[in-house]
Amino acid sequence: MKALAIALFATFISQAVLAASPVESRSRGPEGFGNIPYGSASNEAVRLNHGNGVVTSRNEVPVLTYQTKIQGLTFDVTQNYDKNRRAVDALALSTSLEPARACVARFNHVLALLQTTYGQSGSAPLQSRTSQGHIKYTVLIQFSRNDGIEAELTSIDPNSSTSGPGPTGKRSNSAPGPCVIRLHYLPPGWVGHF
Repeated sequence: MKALAIALFATFISQAVLAASPVESRSRGPEGFGNIPYGSASNEAVRLNHGNGVVTSRNEVPVLTYQTKIQGLTFDVTQNYDKNRRAVDALALSTSLEPARACVARFNHVLALLQTTYGQSGSAPLQSRTSQGHIKYTVLIQFSRNDGIEAELTSIDPNSSTSGPGPTGKRSNSAPGPCVIRLHYLPPGWVGHF
């Protein structure tokens, strides 16, 4: 897995060098997620999203849920609204079952797409482990209005004995496992509040 972490980090650093710029010239970032602008009313959600999705309530606060495709990957989207029924953050999850290397390659593809779209590099990947023997890489792309996109990959950790040992006592890099790519779109003013 060290090789995967190095590959992920090297790919991201090479992208970051190309887009490195002072804070003052950072882009404004996205105005929302997909067709839903930050601050738009929940009663307009399905219309703005071209009929795609269902608005439900969680603790009396509206939530729009739907599926979308980004570069061929299917994402389950949850567009959250505040108590005033205005669009705030959006969470997009893509889940699959694949080997760790393929999972990291997908994540690198998503990071490259975000950088190409917004011309902004992010933080160095933060690595952590879960209690289920998975490994997480988290990258925060921050924009000038304290908005951002938190991109996170959760994959099997081939070096973990809890992930199902192979013949050497470690999981094979080619063994399929869960691959979750999470994109959390954070509206202006949200970055730095965590």
